[in-house]
Amino acid sequence: MNKPTAFFKSFLPFVFFMALNLIVSVVTTIAFTMRQVLTGAMDTDIITYMDGLAEDATYIQITSILFSVIVLILFTIWYRRVFVRPLQNKTRKYWSGISFQVIIALIFLGFGLQYVAQLLVGGIAMVFPQLMENYNQLLESVGYGSMSWMLALYSLILAPTCEELAFRGLTMRFSRQWLPFWAANIFQAALFGIMHLNVIQGLYAFAIGLFLGWVCQKGHSLKYSIILHILFNILGTVCIDFFGLTLSINAVLFIGLGIVLTIFAMWIFQREFSEKNRRRHQQAVEE
Repeated sequence: MNKPTAFFKSFLPFVFFMALNLIVSVVTTIAFTMRQVLTGAMDTDIITYMDGLAEDATYIQITSILFSVIVLILFTIWYRRVFVRPLQNKTRKYWSGISFQVIIALIFLGFGLQYVAQLLVGGIAMVFPQLMENYNQLLESVGYGSMSWMLALYSLILAPTCEELAFRGLTMRFSRQWLPFWAANIFQAALFGIMHLNVIQGLYAFAIGLFLGWVCQKGHSLKYSIILHILFNILGTVCIDFFGLTLSINAVLFIGLGIVLTIFAMWIFQREFSEKNRRRHQQAVEE
């Protein structure tokens, strides 16, 4: 594949991701509005009602789930057809299993990245307090103030899986056809940050995206970044009080520990794969 074609294909997952988001939003907006009209529950004009849906948590959650299910189906087919099926009959060059060390590394990395994200968000909030206020209002409108089963399904399972397919799967794999890994990783992380459409999430999503891309590359498998992304979201939702408590005790200490924990987890992860692949190569030579 020539570089101009590869360059163009690198943007396709992002374009389709955003286009599907828009299409699903329009369809669900029309569906919600028509239901109000047909049931006689419309107590205002249609335009005002449609504008108000942007702050309706139920509407947002249903739209998000529908969108993520569609993305999951379409992007899985796309990813398997382009990057999985052509390699099914070939012998794997690299180990890509699950071991105790890999699990521990991903858990530690999930905790460490939460502190990294807290550091970034806290820094932005100090410089741009209005952005932080807008971000908190966005979270409240989505429903994070009281977690529902729909929001949990979307934010803890569906969203991480879909985003990994789109960005660490398709985008990074396409961009690796014309860029070295470090540049492809920055490229996919930048698009991942832009996808969130707000400054706070965009900046820390870019940073976390770099780590997710690294994990995917080192493990030679998308499943590691999916697991890490799910762990990160679970910790950020279920254990948010824990992180808030530790930071209130001594923010500098715990953010420092988080950075150290992140580096340590990355070392464990890289060491495990290096050791497994060294043994595999040695066995192949001996045979």
